[in-house]
Amino acid sequence: MYANNCFLSKVQYTQRFGKYNLSRGVPIPDDKATMPETLRDAGYVTGLVGALKWDIGSWNQGPLDRGFTEMALHPPRTEPTIFGGGSTYLGVDGSYLTEVEGQYVLEFLERHGKRRDKPFFLYFAPLAIHIPHTEVPKKYLKRLYPEHTEKEYSKRQYLQANLLALDDQIGRMIKKISELGIKENTLVMFSSDNGGDPLADHRPDPYRGGKNTSKEEKTNLYMQWEGNYRMPTIVTFPGTLPAGKEYKGMASTMDFYATAVAVAETELPQHCEGKNLLPLLMEKKNPNPDETLFWNTHGTEASRWKQWRIVKYNKKKNWHSEKNHNKQTNWRLYDIDKDPAEKIDLAAEKPDIVREMSQRYDAWLKQMPQPRSPVKPPKHMLAHTKDGNKARHPFGRGWMTVEEWDKIKDDPTKWSEMYMRPLYRLQPNVEKDSPLSYVGP
Repeated sequence: MYANNCFLSKVQYTQRFGKYNLSRGVPIPDDKATMPETLRDAGYVTGLVGALKWDIGSWNQGPLDRGFTEMALHPPRTEPTIFGGGSTYLGVDGSYLTEVEGQYVLEFLERHGKRRDKPFFLYFAPLAIHIPHTEVPKKYLKRLYPEHTEKEYSKRQYLQANLLALDDQIGRMIKKISELGIKENTLVMFSSDNGGDPLADHRPDPYRGGKNTSKEEKTNLYMQWEGNYRMPTIVTFPGTLPAGKEYKGMASTMDFYATAVAVAETELPQHCEGKNLLPLLMEKKNPNPDETLFWNTHGTEASRWKQWRIVKYNKKKNWHSEKNHNKQTNWRLYDIDKDPAEKIDLAAEKPDIVREMSQRYDAWLKQMPQPRSPVKPPKHMLAHTKDGNKARHPFGRGWMTVEEWDKIKDDPTKWSEMYMRPLYRLQPNVEKDSPLSYVGP
């Protein structure tokens, strides 16, 4: 499975609406339905757990503005947040985010899994195993390394502990689905939006690369390789799909939308570029041998076709502009089936393959508009949306419905992290692991 854009946004290349790189704050076109909007209109309850991973849309296009009927509230964190010296996973209420999100998933399933009158769609987008990894509770490290005697743990040990914490939550989710008796008719799709962190000793063998900046070159050098885009993916649908099968064809996260819409038996919006995976996974349909995928992000231009991958990387700013496109380095060509680590450049040996793939890429890129700028919010919203680079969404504990959100969304004192933080601080003399370790309004 290949990750190439946020599958919730529009199930088409995000470059089609001017979103390159992260491009936070760039709006989703109002006439292009997101995945939760389409499923909501088909009669589904649509829920989100993992507000921090809603990384699309303009400042006023948060999860509850673009299709979710309810969302789990993110616990306020210590200041400053998001890699600025404060915590990322640790709430001011003493909570650990991965565990909080896991509990939210169980709550959603308890509320909606037993209903027979209304189906549900849950988007579980945990922050784990994103950096920083050192905030993981020591209990997970002790479970993995009971004989560890050193004062410090290695980067990889921290990475594995974060993964264990997440794995526990996914296990609880799968167990709950079985307990509710809905396993046979519940589709679960599990994947990732990018590769792991090489600086945390992530090893995507037999591939290489991942998501991080090279310390030596201070560039997105790691992100050019196959290991940043090729994701392990698991799909389970016991009442429909056979167990233990492996799909060999090309697939991407854009395909999740079309697959979910097919299960919902509703109409797929015309703008969607993904495909329904079910006939392929059920072996009722053969993979398209001519399928091609494209990437244009963080200095990397790449394409996959058959066993081939072409790629070129440019460190320049504005590398994605039409002016700079043809000034970049020459295409490199790799046979991913025989050379998954991309060690042998075959471009000089197989110029016809490079020509075919580069022509396809150029034709695709010409369809894309120039990068769009973020939409700036009103002055009173700047501090609550990171100057318009993040969509507004509520903080706290518990859940919020779209009806509740519509009543308060224009008043940040009712939902912003800076206003919620004092209300949820850890009470003195209360144990951190106690269920009473947080207070709220």
